[in-house]
Amino acid sequence: MSAPPPRFSVFLVPAADDGRWAEGVISELASRYDAPSFEPHVTVYGGPYAEDADLEPLRRVLTDVAAETGPITLHVAGLGVTEEYFRTLFVAFDEELCLRRLHEAVKGAVICDSGYELVPHLSLLYAEMPLAVKEMAARTVALDRREMRFDEVKIVAPDPVTGWSDAKRWQTLFRVRLGGKESKEV
Repeated sequence: MSAPPPRFSVFLVPAADDGRWAEGVISELASRYDAPSFEPHVTVYGGPYAEDADLEPLRRVLTDVAAETGPITLHVAGLGVTEEYFRTLFVAFDEELCLRRLHEAVKGAVICDSGYELVPHLSLLYAEMPLAVKEMAARTVALDRREMRFDEVKIVAPDPVTGWSDAKRWQTLFRVRLGGKESKEV
């Protein structure tokens, strides 16, 4: 039996003030609910790849998009909860044209479309718990912003053994600042 192919995701990373706010909420909720802490992000796209060279067209597209696009501002639609582990409790965003364009550019750069559907959100908690507890946790979050700003995009891969569930072992494979030309292989 062969191992499943490695996976990647493209993350949109919040800018300084919004990033600090999200990190604080994630850390506090993780501590309160004995859940993992993780880097705040909006997943733009995700899927499998066979080898590192398969990600090269994606790196080029992200570098090009970053050079042409300044920081992205997403309008907050509110807080949400679902039964899904990776959408336990999250900030939901309205879909913005610039985010849709980024998603489509990434989708066009991958070798095989994974079928990933863009659902703009920034998770604040990953946990297996009853929906009522998730709803109670959501009531404790002071969502004091109408929009959030994002200024970096990166390619992230999960640990090959533990997968996405072990956020401490996620690896950044590539990152680029939006509106800047500097990119960095990690």
